[in-house]
Amino acid sequence: MRPLVHAALGAALAVGGVITVASVPGLAQENVTVSQEGWAWRLEDERAPSLSPLSGIQEDQLPVSWTAQPDKVAYIGVVLPPSSGAAPVSRLDLSLGIDPEAQNLNVDQAHLIACVVTGTWEPGAPMAWQDRPQDDCGGTAVPGILEVEANRFYFDLTPLVSDLAAAEAHGLVIAPDPEAGATSYQVVFRSALRDGATFAYDASPAPPDPPPSAPPPQASVTPSPSPTAAVEPLPTFAPAPPPRQPGPAPELAAPLVAEPSPGVQPRPSGPETTVSAAAPETSDTRTVSLSGVYLALAGVGSLGLMGRAGGAVLELIRSREEFL
Repeated sequence: MRPLVHAALGAALAVGGVITVASVPGLAQENVTVSQEGWAWRLEDERAPSLSPLSGIQEDQLPVSWTAQPDKVAYIGVVLPPSSGAAPVSRLDLSLGIDPEAQNLNVDQAHLIACVVTGTWEPGAPMAWQDRPQDDCGGTAVPGILEVEANRFYFDLTPLVSDLAAAEAHGLVIAPDPEAGATSYQVVFRSALRDGATFAYDASPAPPDPPPSAPPPQASVTPSPSPTAAVEPLPTFAPAPPPRQPGPAPELAAPLVAEPSPGVQPRPSGPETTVSAAAPETSDTRTVSLSGVYLALAGVGSLGLMGRAGGAVLELIRSREEFL
């Protein structure tokens, strides 16, 4: 499918099937000129007498028509302003006025395109179909927009400027759009060499490209200090106490000595006198008995029971000794 470059031209309103587009404010209208014009007709054959009288097209008219296929196409030689010493054309518009007195048919159904002519051609009205020049409609084409109130077709040729300025370019062709598939129509323009074509262009210098933005500053990375393990201080210990010097041995309490109770006389030392009792008893028996008594007396004395009870015990022992 051949690409079409569409121009943005304001708000479009559908009025009775006719596309009405707001006009673009006029640009500079000088230094763009038309060198020649012509049109080709499918029925025109260089091998036969001209059918120009039957076409209904006058000498100062440029027709474009469609009858299930392209039938008439118009050619306009365009000369752009020289780019040396001045800024090149950055925008180019073309307005073609419709001849209201010509044999127009279904103008509101027309679908027109503008393309760059790449082959050489000679003016003709009409030129033979087989003699029409080559074009670039299969490459880049811009659509024509009908301006009803102004009774003209508007073409934004800006996408074609670079191709028009090329050495192999030989103007423009205005032709039916073969992909629109519309009903038959015919649009007859006024002569482009007279007052039918109006070019507007803009040659102001293009704004310079903005300087490249500075790269964002690199974030400085401060190396974080390596973590150091916290060293806990060694625990301090209180100095050991000096060795304990041995002191004097504690005095031992004097052993308790049982004091004799009053009235109790100590037993005189000396050999024991054996008294014979009525019952016969051996000396060994008496010795054992006294030993037991003295042992009991020593135990009572050691316990400190030498009070009244101790005195009584001693009296008992004494009387026992006397008895014995």
